[in-house]
Amino acid sequence: MNSTAFLEPLCSFGIEPLAKLDNVPLGPEGPLTEAGSDAIRRSGTDRGMGKLVKMPAQRLLELAGIPFDPDDPEEVPLDTSPGFTAEQVQGKKKPQRRRRGAGYISDPKKRKAIEEHAENLATDHYVAQGWEVEKLGKPYDLRCTRAGEERHVEVKGTTGAATSVELTINEVLHARDKDHNVDLYVVSDIKVDISTDDYTPSGGTVSHYTDWEPAEEDLRPRKYEYRLPDLTA
Repeated sequence: MNSTAFLEPLCSFGIEPLAKLDNVPLGPEGPLTEAGSDAIRRSGTDRGMGKLVKMPAQRLLELAGIPFDPDDPEEVPLDTSPGFTAEQVQGKKKPQRRRRGAGYISDPKKRKAIEEHAENLATDHYVAQGWEVEKLGKPYDLRCTRAGEERHVEVKGTTGAATSVELTINEVLHARDKDHNVDLYVVSDIKVDISTDDYTPSGGTVSHYTDWEPAEEDLRPRKYEYRLPDLTA
């Protein structure tokens, strides 16, 4: 592999990550084309698997701080890209990759800000409908009561698009329990300002599922518990 990578519109070989971009908006206000935004959404529903898409690369390269020749933007020198050394580019040592689940946020402070923002929006919604709301967290997020009726609410917040959310086995079993009335309240596309000590979340698009029961065909396994064989038997 030489010191130059070529961004092909329809196919790529020997792909290496050039940069990581966080909080990139999808849609007309973002740097991606409509086809690019659609590919991101389809990837989110397919375990984060990449999708081929034809779109200009210039805007993404600018956002990532990767130098390129405006007259020849399809040719990018890897050895001057952030996070890459000349040795890696020459193939002596490949950079290590760490796979993450779709939508995973490693910053715990940011995760908490997103979760609290989504819970606050959900609480405001149910209070406006005349419910008394109690925040629990576990085994579900909100307990809502009104005129003898009780409803449990599972709240999910994400900075990504409303394509999928992560559920624990307990959350699935609770939602399927016929003794409970369960809603799913999802807030997607949340913006988080991390420029100050107090992370400030804002905005978001609400997807509200009442009397929610996750169907088997909509669930994808992310982890398995493996029972080790008894070697003494």
